[in-house]
Amino acid sequence: MTDKQRDVLRYMAAGKSYWVIGELMNISKDRVKQHAHNIYAKLGTNERSAAVVRSTSGTSISVSAI
Repeated sequence: MTDKQRDVLRYMAAGKSYWVIGELMNISKDRVKQHAHNIYAKLGTNERSAAVVRSTSGTSISVSAI
């Protein structure tokens, strides 16, 4: 997973919307959606909540790092 994808995933885990994530990362909402799609594919899911659970259960991200 790329650094940007990890950042998007951290913000998703914190409950941020795609729009807010885009604003925080200074990228478009569509780019955030593309990152999310790639994250879902890498984690073998197609749902935001499942991606967050799978990533945190393997401790690949830290929500507190936001």
